[in-house]
Amino acid sequence: MAARSTLVAAQKDFLAALDERFGVGPTGGGQSPIADRKTVLSRFVDIELIGVEQKTANEARLRLKTITKGSGDRIVTKEDTFPAVEESGEWKLDLTDLTRGRILIADQRAAAYKQVAQEVRAGAFKDRSSALVAFVKAQRAHSAAGTGK
Repeated sequence: MAARSTLVAAQKDFLAALDERFGVGPTGGGQSPIADRKTVLSRFVDIELIGVEQKTANEARLRLKTITKGSGDRIVTKEDTFPAVEESGEWKLDLTDLTRGRILIADQRAAAYKQVAQEVRAGAFKDRSSALVAFVKAQRAHSAAGTGK
C-alpha cells in the first residue's frame, strides 16, 4: 500500500532528523506504521452480528459488535455498522470506506512527520522532547483538518 510506504519513509526521516539534531536517542517517540491486513485481522477475538438493515435487494448495513486485542493485550469491545453487498449470490462486507479511512490516517500521520522533521532541521526545538510534543500536536492538527473539525 503506497500510503504505508509513504508513512514509513516519513517516520524514518523524522527519526533521522531527531538523531541529526539531538544525537542518537530512543526511537520510542514515533508511532508504529499502520499494520498490514493479516496483523489487523489477527487482533479480532470475536465478531457478533447484532442486526441487519436491508437497504436494497443487494445492499445491507450490518451492525457488528467486535472484540479485539488492543495494545498490551487489552480487550476492546466496539459496535460499528458496516455496509455489505451481495455478489454472485454471496454477501460480502464492503470495506471500501474503512480502507479509505486507513489511508487518510496514514497520509495525515506522514504529513505530521514531514512537517515536524522540517522544523527540527530548521532548529525550531531546543530538545528531542519538544519535537516529540510538536509531532503529537501536528498529528492532531492534521487529523482535525482532514476530518473537517
